[in-house]
Amino acid sequence: MVMRESLGGCALIVGERDGQRVYLANWNEKWHAWSWVGGHKRDDESFRECVVREVHEELGLDPATDYTVAERELKRLDNVAMSASAGAVTNYVLVWFAVQLAPAAIARLADNTQVRWLTEREIIDLHTADGQPVSSTMLKLIETLGPSS
Repeated sequence: MVMRESLGGCALIVGERDGQRVYLANWNEKWHAWSWVGGHKRDDESFRECVVREVHEELGLDPATDYTVAERELKRLDNVAMSASAGAVTNYVLVWFAVQLAPAAIARLADNTQVRWLTEREIIDLHTADGQPVSSTMLKLIETLGPSS
């Protein structure tokens, strides 16, 4: 029997607030949690192309002027878990790329209630300071990258 596979590209968007590193998260309505900006890779695109598309779709930003995606992947994680939506054991392959936002794009996102800058502590605790849930996928990457400096 062949295991179900889910391929996805994710954006690692890092900022700074009050002298500490923060990570841009997007509200995932399906999971009811904050998670990385990203999504499922289409068959006809590379992981990097997936990230370019997902940042555009989820944040409403223009790839020509609002952000750049690194040419090389930052991290790849393979994780076998039960998919709640598919009801099947799934091998998740997630590939992260560093994404740099232009200052004007950061300013425009300030009013977007579907995005939020999370501290490392919020990600480790799996909930925001005001009690909203954070996806464990965010924690997996933070643990892999190691503590911020």
